[in-house]
Amino acid sequence: MLVTGSGRGIGAELARRCAEAGYAVCVNYLENEGTAEETYERVRAFGHPCHLSRADVRLATDVEQLVNETVSRLGGLDVLINNAHTPFTPKPFAELTWDGLQEQYDGIIRSAFLCTKAALPFLRKGISPTVLNMSSVTVMHPEVGFLHRDTAKAALETFTRSMSVELANDGIRVNALSIGWTCTEQLGKLDDDFLLRKQQEIPLKRFAEPREIAEAALFLISPGASYVTGSILSVDGGLGASLQARNGRGK
Repeated sequence: MLVTGSGRGIGAELARRCAEAGYAVCVNYLENEGTAEETYERVRAFGHPCHLSRADVRLATDVEQLVNETVSRLGGLDVLINNAHTPFTPKPFAELTWDGLQEQYDGIIRSAFLCTKAALPFLRKGISPTVLNMSSVTVMHPEVGFLHRDTAKAALETFTRSMSVELANDGIRVNALSIGWTCTEQLGKLDDDFLLRKQQEIPLKRFAEPREIAEAALFLISPGASYVTGSILSVDGGLGASLQARNGRGK
């Protein structure tokens, strides 16, 4: 298994939980070597084969080396989790530049494209191979200032559905998680009043913990989800359903 962007945050919990479940895991990071090494040690503690690799998954040469290292160190590649992304700062459209939008496309959809492309020959040889992409609830329920990130995540969801159809004949399942507001460093960049309002909108009245996202991911990559492909699974505390119901009532 390769989990991109797994040195910290949700990615780190994905790597740890999958290792706990018995998967051999490659932990990938770009910056923050210290936290990545901590994640690697947590993964290694479960006693399964693992690997730590620095790579910029926006670059084809780095991706090729990353995938080849993963296959060499772990003995194959059955699962790819495209979790890497470029951090963002909310910005209204009037202040947004094309370069700012492109930065999000490169970090989210370009990285997923390159990693899936490089992994494909090995996934075709894998046992119950699957690709999991990480999207966001704000694709369907936009927030002011999130346009650059949400358009890239929307492209990722279309990529997910299209790839699920194209790779079905190879026995490769492709799904995505639509993640709700989660307790990560990214929340620290947002205004306190905004976060309080957002928390009150969530039916469960709290933000997710990374472990809760990891549990949902573990299901989608497992044999238990063998008939699930092309799906975008919401893990958002009921926020999406609540907003849809509210909009349906004209509120």
